[in-house]
Amino acid sequence: MFRRGDIERENPLYLPQSKFYTACCALGPVIVTADQIPDPYNLEMTCTVTRAGQVRFSGSVSTARLNRKFETLVEYLMRSNPVPSCSVLLTGTGIIAPQEASLAAGDVVSIRIPEIGELSNPAVVV
Repeated sequence: MFRRGDIERENPLYLPQSKFYTACCALGPVIVTADQIPDPYNLEMTCTVTRAGQVRFSGSVSTARLNRKFETLVEYLMRSNPVPSCSVLLTGTGIIAPQEASLAAGDVVSIRIPEIGELSNPAVVV
């Protein structure tokens, strides 16, 4: 069975597939609209993986490092596709944990953006 990190390491082009599996696409802690974030290109994201109370991995990245602007991504998506209201465009975090930090059942993954909040979820086998 592939895990999300395994897919990302194998080939970055598989990133959309890594969100396809059951329980592999958590959203939150809240969803904000574009008008609620003054500068979407100045957000610092931090990802922490904790196992048995010990930090196994921690990494961060800024949205300033996005390869394409959100407006460009949305325009490209809508160019040939009907996009229903309330759709969510996933860009990923830009943080890939190294092989030695691959997730195990019971690990807690926390992703934090100070302007939005923190989403924490335990890793489980499904």
